[in-house]
Amino acid sequence: MSQTAGSSAAQPPETAGSRADYGAALEIGRRVLEHWTRGIFACAHDLTLFAMARTNQDFETLKTIARSTSVEELLRCQCDFAQKAAADYSAESARLFQLMTDFTGNALATNQQAVTAHADEKSAWQVTPSAPPPASPPERERRGGSRPRPIAARQAASDRGE
Repeated sequence: MSQTAGSSAAQPPETAGSRADYGAALEIGRRVLEHWTRGIFACAHDLTLFAMARTNQDFETLKTIARSTSVEELLRCQCDFAQKAAADYSAESARLFQLMTDFTGNALATNQQAVTAHADEKSAWQVTPSAPPPASPPERERRGGSRPRPIAARQAASDRGE
C-alpha cells in the first residue's frame, strides 16, 4: 500500500514551533541541572567543613585520653566525646537535609516557571494541524455503518478518489 503525497499518517505535521520545543526543553533541563549542581556543591562543602571540624575534635579527644590519669577521667572523656559526636552528627544531618530541601525546591520552582513561560509562549504561536477531521457519524453510515471497511474496499475507494 503506497502513501499519497501530503499524507500525514506516517509522521506528525511539522509545526512552526516544533524545533523550538527541543531548545526550550534543553534550556529548562540546563537550569534545573544548574540548581541541582550548586546544591550538591553546597552539600559537599558543608560536609567537608564538618569532617574537618570532627577530625580536629577527635584528635583533641585522643590527646585528652592519652593524658588521663584515672579510669574515671577516661570514662568521662569518652562519654563527653560520644555525646558531642552524637549532637554534631544530628545537627549536620539536619543542616544537610535543609540544604537539600532548599536546592530541590529552587530547582523545581525554576523548572515550573520555565515550563509555564514556555507553555504561554507556545500557546501564542501554536499552529493547528491541517489533517481533516474524523468522519462524522452520518458519513460512516453512508459508507456502510460504523465498521471499518476491509483493506481491499479501502484501496478501491482510494483508487476512485473517495
